[in-house]
Amino acid sequence: MLIVILFFMVAGGALAAAVLATVRGQSSAAALDLQGARAYWAARSAIEWGTYQVLDPNNVQALLPDQLPACFSSPKSLTLPGDLSGFGVTLTCQRFPASGAHEEQQNRVAGYQLVATASWGASGAPDRVERRIESRVIKCKAPVTGTAPDYGC
Repeated sequence: MLIVILFFMVAGGALAAAVLATVRGQSSAAALDLQGARAYWAARSAIEWGTYQVLDPNNVQALLPDQLPACFSSPKSLTLPGDLSGFGVTLTCQRFPASGAHEEQQNRVAGYQLVATASWGASGAPDRVERRIESRVIKCKAPVTGTAPDYGC
């Protein structure tokens, strides 16, 4: 009888350890999923900030009607508030053409490629999460009389 009791104790202990390991693994996976979603939104926030900067709707760069905005200094590190504050967020901007504009009839056009990377955790760590988002933005101006004040196309 003692052997049977010992067998059930060992089997019950092994079963409890297996259930505990499964629950711990699922909990860790759920936490990584949540961090992955947060990393995506941190990168997305950086893209939106960068888009606003290159479109320059308030003409912060004080440009003439026929000039298009330049990129912000790149790479740019951003600090985000709240749940996203622990993420390292970098944003790069590349302008096409690098200066001046592409001429299309009377319109002047420039393109911008924005790349945002948000990361959490040390490189190579099992809890490392990183998301990268790329976006392309086009700004157009028509410096023709009658289209003021923003000279938009």
